Amino acid sequence: MSRWLSIDPGERYWGVAVGAPDTGSIQPLTILSTRDREQLTRNLRRVIEDYNVTRLIFGIPLKQGRWGMTAERLFPLIQFVLHRLAIYEVYFCDETATNPFGHEKKRRDDLAAARLLSRALHARALLIAPGDLGKIRKRWLKQRREAHQPKAGNPSSGKRPS
Repeated sequence: MSRWLSIDPGERYWGVAVGAPDTGSIQPLTILSTRDREQLTRNLRRVIEDYNVTRLIFGIPLKQGRWGMTAERLFPLIQFVLHRLAIYEVYFCDETATNPFGHEKKRRDDLAAARLLSRALHARALLIAPGDLGKIRKRWLKQRREAHQPKAGNPSSGKRPS
């Protein structure tokens, strides 16, 4: 039986849940620390092997379908882990509103990962392929660069008018 693994990534912790696409069953598994990225990768590899995972779903915090600073801060660690896991079927899903537990003292990232997986299993059209996510990110980076470029003839551009 193939299984999907969802990850609700955060800056300090990643919530993990596993589910079966054929039955729709979902199980919150664990919360992993991101303090040591090599250990994080080993822990994820162990879960992938133990549960016969065939597809990985990463939550990504998008704002109305657009990339933002939170996604940009999380992305390098996601890329690091993905390069070391070498799992071929990877998708992303907007994780907006999957963690209503953020204000609680007790970590509930595993439940957020389960909610993310439920979204992915029941609305597969919401899954974002890596190439499409790359396009979303590139568009954001381009807009960000353009917003920070001084306008020609603008006194704040550092150029003196002739």
